[in-house]
Amino acid sequence: STVANTAVTSPSSPVTSPLLEFLFFHKAIRAELEQLCQKILAIERGCKKDLAVFSDRFQFLRTVYVQHSNAEDEIIFSALDSRVKNVAWAYSLEHKEESSLFDHMSELLNYALKDKDNEPIKLRREILCCMEAIHTTLCQHMSKEEE
Repeated sequence: STVANTAVTSPSSPVTSPLLEFLFFHKAIRAELEQLCQKILAIERGCKKDLAVFSDRFQFLRTVYVQHSNAEDEIIFSALDSRVKNVAWAYSLEHKEESSLFDHMSELLNYALKDKDNEPIKLRREILCCMEAIHTTLCQHMSKEEE
């Protein structure tokens, strides 16, 4: 039984209500990831305005992600750890790995936005690849959490 099924089959249960809120966040994060992946194509075309807009949206997603991950680590996973050993540790490790991907993307974006006159194709492609890695990693991670 997945978290989603448990939350849907017993919506009045106080134990599952907070889990349902986390599923809503997962849905919103997935939607934002999809939009960012669509916007990244503008970077491939070299549009500076789109790069700045993309960077702003990316930083928003990063803020949401950090708050969401902290809540999971402090509330959900610590509670699960009492039933299944090392759950909190394993997911916290994944959160750290995901954070490093976010850090790398931020560095790439900062570099690209600083040098507005010269944004090489290689850098734009690296930004695209990093966004794809973030998208894939986060979607897999959230799916795993929902099991």
